[in-house]
Formats: sequence, structure tokens, C-alpha cells
Amino acid sequence: MSRAVAGFTLVELLVALAIMALAAGLVTVTITTLQPPEGAELLRTIADAREAAIRDGLPVTVELGADTRVIVYPDGSATPTRFAIAGQRWEIDPWTAEVSRVP
Repeated sequence: MSRAVAGFTLVELLVALAIMALAAGLVTVTITTLQPPEGAELLRTIADAREAAIRDGLPVTVELGADTRVIVYPDGSATPTRFAIAGQRWEIDPWTAEVSRVP
């Protein structure tokens, strides 16, 4: 007459801990190798210029390269709406001022 004991065995607990350790290791490796998205600095620069133009009520000029300039106006729009930097083409939506890469 044996009685069933509720609970976990030591082996089951060790297997669960090993699986959690592997998952934590994979997450750590993934997080440490993350890179900012391409063009993140460009997007932040233009977003900051847009905020400053709206806040101050004055146009703001952003120098993006030797021969590339974007002017952001107080209504949030920008000109030119298309420009190229380092061989990549970018576009600014005239209504939302969102910057996106042109394929």
C-alpha cells in the first residue's frame, strides 16, 4: 500500500532550472547584440528640429550633409520632402513630418 506524494522530484526541478537558464542566456545575448535601426540618428535629429520649430514658431534648418539641408517650418512641414544621404534616399511626409526610407 503505497501512498502518492504530491510535489516535484529533484530531477524535474533541475530540468526546469536548466531550461530557464538557457532562455535567460539567449535573451542576454540577443539584447547585447541589438543595434539601433538604420537612420535612427537622422530621425531623431529631424524630430527634434520639428519640435523646436513648432515650439518657437520659427523655421529650423537641419544640416544633414555637406550639400543636404532640410528646413522644418512651424506648422511641422519640411522642405525638401525627398533627400539623399550616403547613398540612401529618404522622404519626409508633408502632413505628418514622418521620415521614411525610399526603396
